[in-house]
Amino acid sequence: MPANNFLHSDIKMYPGKEALVHWVYDLSKAKISQKIENWTLAGRASLIINSNSEYVSSTLREVCEEAGFKFLNLKLSDIKSNSIDENILNDYPHFVYVEPGDWLAAESEKQDPDSLSEYAEIRKFLIDKISKFSPEQPVFYATSIADLGSAHKDVKKVGGFERFLAISEESFESIGQRFVDLVGKDICSDQFASSLGKLGKLVDSNFQSSDEKSLAALCLRRVASMNDRQLYFLDLVHIATHDLIEEGQVIESNKDSKRQTAYHEAGHSVASMLETDGLNIPDYTSILPGASGFEGVSVSSYEYQLNRSKDNQTTYQQFRTRIRILLAGRAGEEIAVGVSQISDGASSDLEQATRYASRFFAKCGFAPQMDQPGKSGANLYVIIQPVSDSEQAQLEVLVREFLQEEYNSILKILVDNIKLMDTVAERLLHDPIVDQSELSSIYIDYRSHP
Repeated sequence: MPANNFLHSDIKMYPGKEALVHWVYDLSKAKISQKIENWTLAGRASLIINSNSEYVSSTLREVCEEAGFKFLNLKLSDIKSNSIDENILNDYPHFVYVEPGDWLAAESEKQDPDSLSEYAEIRKFLIDKISKFSPEQPVFYATSIADLGSAHKDVKKVGGFERFLAISEESFESIGQRFVDLVGKDICSDQFASSLGKLGKLVDSNFQSSDEKSLAALCLRRVASMNDRQLYFLDLVHIATHDLIEEGQVIESNKDSKRQTAYHEAGHSVASMLETDGLNIPDYTSILPGASGFEGVSVSSYEYQLNRSKDNQTTYQQFRTRIRILLAGRAGEEIAVGVSQISDGASSDLEQATRYASRFFAKCGFAPQMDQPGKSGANLYVIIQPVSDSEQAQLEVLVREFLQEEYNSILKILVDNIKLMDTVAERLLHDPIVDQSELSSIYIDYRSHP
């Protein structure tokens, strides 16, 4: 598509991309007029405000190529070594994204003289290129920085980087949509793309760079081609957990292990929801096939933890809630398979609960059942280092008693809400990653029809 005919409608508009689209569009209009004033108004070089240079570069490349402009990534090593092919830079119309770095930042006393001299040479090289802009042979420059205020004064000027564009961080939904487009919508089943946020979260966690995402997309296209079928979410889970290594079809060799893990993670998730009246609905819970069986994880709501951190204190109720959530995984296993088949998968949870309870009983005056009448002052003695043998022994008694009581409490709560437990566990058995929106829907539905 020729750049002269570039229209906004020609661009796939992902969230956060609009500022770059407007810039490229303005340059397209300036190219038609060929007036130097229009080029200056459009901005022949831009500073893009965003901390993720990989995201900025790939997004700008996408906009430029869809608009019919050529695109080049210029590495600092090429500038330093004088190994730039000038013919490439003059292959107009052309966008050049310059690798960001310390050359872009304001000078600091901590920088050594040699580095300062090197950075000055890089800035001089780029400003010289930008200032020699030719309407007949237009080359545009861009780079990115996290904070405009920290940029060196020599780059922020007319004839230098003269336009400043802020683009928002990419959402998981946007990452998911990009990945679907990269794989190819025609081979993605409805189930694969049913939750773009969940898809994006998995992609972002496992494939950091654009090259890794492209390899993952190619791997999935190969799966679809070799098996002559559409792709499912489990296909992506498989390549993510196996580092893109092909091992044949996904085989779930141990369904009992999978079910036990599902109830373990359902225990954590259900406890989080019930103990906080729906305020702490996990960002996601998952059971993923690993080398030694199924590995589960439930991630607490980031927003809930952020709000909690603003309090700068922990109440007894909050303390007890955290303990119950930690113990709920083991309780979930007991519900699913019985006491004799409980696994060692809760060892990390138990260690965290033990450390947490020990700290609060030793330092904060908390005690088992301290919310009961006459119990609030049962453990006001604070242990001061070094800890004596008798103090350690007493602390151990308190922790053991407390953990047993809270385990029995959360076990009863989960049994009393077995319908919610079953729903979350069954969802995990059919979908290895269940995100916050799905868990929220399950919780609301359960509260409406317990």
